Order: sequence, then structure tokens, then C-alpha cells
Amino acid sequence: MLTSFATGVLLMCDAWFDVMMSNREDGMTATVTALLVELPLAGLLLVGATRLLWRVSWRYGMVDADSRPWQVPIPLGPNEIGRRPAEG
Repeated sequence: MLTSFATGVLLMCDAWFDVMMSNREDGMTATVTALLVELPLAGLLLVGATRLLWRVSWRYGMVDADSRPWQVPIPLGPNEIGRRPAEG
């Protein structure tokens, strides 16, 4: 999960870097490559990592089945696995 998320973020940074650092001749190629290859792949990796984190958290009882992926608490250690967040 972590490597997929990090790769997605780095692909977004690479797309930005390629577009910003390209000269006039390579500008269109860099933009098309960023829009058609790098950014969709980055989105796929980020969404996949987020969904996998939600599924693992749901499997261990950390979230409810109707919760959203961005509401998943990040476990900080082995004592956090299986512990539900306090209601309140």
C-alpha cells in the first residue's frame, strides 16, 4: 500500500516536473504524456492504495462497512489493530 501510494505521488510530481521543465519543442509531448499516461496511472495507484487500506481496515474491524476510505484511521502500531475509534 505504501509503495503504491508513494509511486502515485511521485508520478504526479514527475508529470509536473516534465511539463514545467520542457522547452518549446517538447512542451506538447510532455503535456500529452502527462495527461494520457502519468496522471491516469498515478490516479489508479492512489485510488488502489486507498481502497486496499480501507479493505484491510474493514477486515480487522477498524471501520464500519459504510464508512468512506478517507475516514480510515492510520494504525500506529500493533496495539492499534482491531481497536475501534472512540465514539463521540
